Order: sequence, then structure tokens, then C-alpha cells
Amino acid sequence: MQTAQHAAATAGSLVLDRYALIEELGAGGFASVWLARDERLERLVAVKRIAVSGPSAAARAEKEALAAARLSHPTVVALYEAGRDDSAVYLVTELVRGPTLGALLSEGALSDRDVVLIGLALCDALAHAHSRGVVHRDVKPGNVLVPESPAE
Repeated sequence: MQTAQHAAATAGSLVLDRYALIEELGAGGFASVWLARDERLERLVAVKRIAVSGPSAAARAEKEALAAARLSHPTVVALYEAGRDDSAVYLVTELVRGPTLGALLSEGALSDRDVVLIGLALCDALAHAHSRGVVHRDVKPGNVLVPESPAE
């Protein structure tokens, strides 16, 4: 875990001395996810900003980073970097463009075949995680991204 000097989470902010925040993509109970540009490698990434209000929150966020680092699988979002500053822990991942499974289900946009294929990919990803001692404690349709263009 490296330490960053910049703590503000606003569009245009630079975090971990290289990721320029562009726009917030979403927010949950204890984190927000930003579209960002990696200024060194000139690519778009996702930056999950986990606010740390105390030592237990920081430890939980760092535990999440270590768990994500153990995973390398085609259907699991790749972790590129993790770091922190005084107010947050940042998890920098590949950018996956696409709706959540929850959004697709509520729109009725999935065929039976789509549901089976997504279910198989999800089972494969969870089996990979479990084989490495990682248990995802919040698997739900809103947390499953369905890529606009599936990986080949």
C-alpha cells in the first residue's frame, strides 16, 4: 500500500499521484467509484474510493485490497493498484463498461440464454475466488457488472 498526498474526491483531483478523477460512476454504503485517467499509462481506469473514518475502516479497506490482489480471472475485475491517504483507501481497477445485472433484470433485457451464460460466468468467478480463500460477502445483482462487449 502506498501513501498519497491528495485526499479530495472531486472531478479533476489527482489521487495516488497519477489518477485524474473524471466523474463519479456510483456510490454505495462506504465507497464511491470514479472514472479516472491513469496519467502515466494514458488509459481509463476505475478508482474505488473508500472513506476511512478510523482504524477499523482503514483495516477493512486494506483487507479488501489484499483479497482482490489474490484474484486473476477473466470474469473478475483486475486490481491494478491500491493506496491510501489520510481520508481514504483507493483501489484502482480495470474499467468495465456496462450495466449491472440488476439493471438488466429490471429492464427485462435478458433472454433465458443470457441469464444462463451470466450465471455460469458468475459461478466460475466465485469458484476462482473461493479456491484462493476469498469469500465475496455481498453478491447481488446490483454488484455484478455485465460488460458491454464480452471478453474474447
